[in-house]
Amino acid sequence: MDIQSTSSLVTPAAAKSISERFHDAPPSDQAKVASAEPVKVSPDAVQALKPAPDSKDVKQAVEKLNQAVQGFSDSLQFSVEEETKLPVVKLIDTKTKEVIRQFPSEEAISIAKAIDRFQGLLIKDRA
Repeated sequence: MDIQSTSSLVTPAAAKSISERFHDAPPSDQAKVASAEPVKVSPDAVQALKPAPDSKDVKQAVEKLNQAVQGFSDSLQFSVEEETKLPVVKLIDTKTKEVIRQFPSEEAISIAKAIDRFQGLLIKDRA
């Protein structure tokens, strides 16, 4: 696998900070930005963060999904991966009960777990 440096992909203009780009702009453009009106945002545009659902609610929702799908196809199975809390969808061969496809894949789940462990080590190391 050939891995290239990403530094060659960034143009010099894109590498500049917003402040540098502002100061490099012609004075007429600087005046337009400096005199710009603030953007008005309606109160409905920003929503408060909703608390994450607890595991009991998620398990009930997954059970309802499985029951709903079972009526027309017993080859789809929904679940939540315990450690990462990622939703998992499996396509199962009804004859052999073998998993044909899984989203996200086992590899992706393993990577997510490794990243979580790595982040935990970084936090532990800094403390």
